[in-house]
This record gives sequence, structure tokens and C-alpha cells, in this order.
Amino acid sequence: MDSVIVANQPYNLVINRKPISSLRLRLKSKNTIVISAPRLVPVLFIKKFINNNQNWIVQQSAKITDTIPYLKLKNISILDQSYSIQITHSHRDALIIFDDLKTITIHTKHLTQDHLAKLIDHHFRPQALKLIKQNLRQLQKQYDFPLKNITVRNQSSRFGSCSSSGNLNFNWQIIFFPFDKFRHVLCHEIAHITHHNHSIHFWKLLATYDPEWRLNRLWLKQQGSKHFLIKP
Repeated sequence: MDSVIVANQPYNLVINRKPISSLRLRLKSKNTIVISAPRLVPVLFIKKFINNNQNWIVQQSAKITDTIPYLKLKNISILDQSYSIQITHSHRDALIIFDDLKTITIHTKHLTQDHLAKLIDHHFRPQALKLIKQNLRQLQKQYDFPLKNITVRNQSSRFGSCSSSGNLNFNWQIIFFPFDKFRHVLCHEIAHITHHNHSIHFWKLLATYDPEWRLNRLWLKQQGSKHFLIKP
């Protein structure tokens, strides 16, 4: 793995050569830069591209928190409800949520970080989709807007999105947000069902759904990704 200095700080550098026409940059971790590059672009040109984007890199790096070792995870909050977590080595993989006891039991064949991340992602996504749909239906009863397809992913740069046809997509890990921040993400996207841009009409509609949208939006920018259990 190569390295590069950005704003006097060392970063690991991963360059993935692909059949693409332009350079793409993302942060894999707090100190690892990943560049997707056309096959013939020189490394010198890539490092110049990194230097031109150093302010963005420093800002985004500051938002990233180190991944929590899952074996040391004792509890987690799901929409303001605190759950204790028990992880045991087993011959099978399973994740069971006991809502009445507020406990989560994880049985895993492998105690590695990567395996636990895949196990948590696989079992939590359906639960997240269920919670998101339930809360969207409650909002729909209150504000009377159309609901179409609802999906969840593990996006790196968005908490939610709304297609031009009104289909909604959310980062499933928003269930780890405080409830008012979770609700704000839903409100932001349902406002886009009516207004597909960020016009003054959009913000006025969002204010009717979420009067505290400014504070919630600021929290998302500063704290949102820090609450992710699995880094995208």
C-alpha cells in the first residue's frame, strides 16, 4: 500500500485501476484514501488530484470515527431504545432481537470484525426496513402523501434519497440515530416527493413536517456518520 501526505498528515493510498474516464476519490477510513482511476493515468497526476482536494479530505476525515471492535460492543441504541448485546461463538450464524428484554443475541461462526460486520448488516437490514416503513406510514396518515417503493442500502454519502418517480431509499443505519434525527431524514425525503429540488418551496414544506429541521440537519452533518455501526 502506498502513502501520501495531505495537509502534513500521512494517509494510506489505494489506487484501483478501472475502465473509467475520470478520477474518483473516497475515504475508506480515517486515514485511508481510495482513488478509482483510468488505467493509464500516471500516479503523479493522481497525487496532484489528491492535493487539489485536500481540504475536502481533511474535512471528511475529521467526521470519521474509528470502527468499534464488535466484540467489545456492550450496548447499542435503536431509535432511543437501548439494547444490550451478547456475542457468542457458535457453529451457526444468527442474530436475534428480543424487544421485550431489550437485548440482542448474536451467534457467530467466526469472531472476526469482517464476519461480524456482514452478519450484523445481513440481519439488521430487514429490521431497519420494517421500522422505516412503519414510521413512513405514520407520517403518511398525518400528512397524506403518496408512498411508492421503499428500499434500504448502506450508502457512504447519503442518509436517504428520493427518485424522480417518488421511490424512497434510505441508509438502513439511520435506525441508530436519535428518533428526532431519524424522523428528520424521513421528512426530508418525503418532502422531495412533492418538490424534487431544494427550492424555497421544499424548505417550507419540510418545515411543516419538521419545525426543527435546521438543528436536525446540522446534527446530521456533524454527527450522523459517527453513529453508523458499520462503515459504508
